[in-house]
Amino acid sequence: MNELVAVYGTLKQFYHNHRVMPSGSELVGLGVGVGKMVSLGGFPGILKDTLGSYTCELWSVTDITPLDRLEGNGSFYTREKRPIILDDGDEVEAWVYMLPADEYNEYETVELGVW
Repeated sequence: MNELVAVYGTLKQFYHNHRVMPSGSELVGLGVGVGKMVSLGGFPGILKDTLGSYTCELWSVTDITPLDRLEGNGSFYTREKRPIILDDGDEVEAWVYMLPADEYNEYETVELGVW
């Protein structure tokens, strides 16, 4: 069963970690999610339960395991279901890798939420 995943940083098309996307993954569209995007140097993070918005690509993936490994799900990022508004106005629920706001709020905000 495929999973919907919103990617907003180095997993996007044409970025270096996109190679981790499982074979057979398909781009569903572009969207916007709620949360403050911060820069952690070479990659961004979205802070859980914060104001702000970020742009993302929504992917249907055949296996989420390689993404969980890359993102350190449960030890660095935490994967959570979040609403994403697609460019056509539809709302979907997708997995988003989030960071705790209390630990990362002082990092530099990525203006406009575009990495």
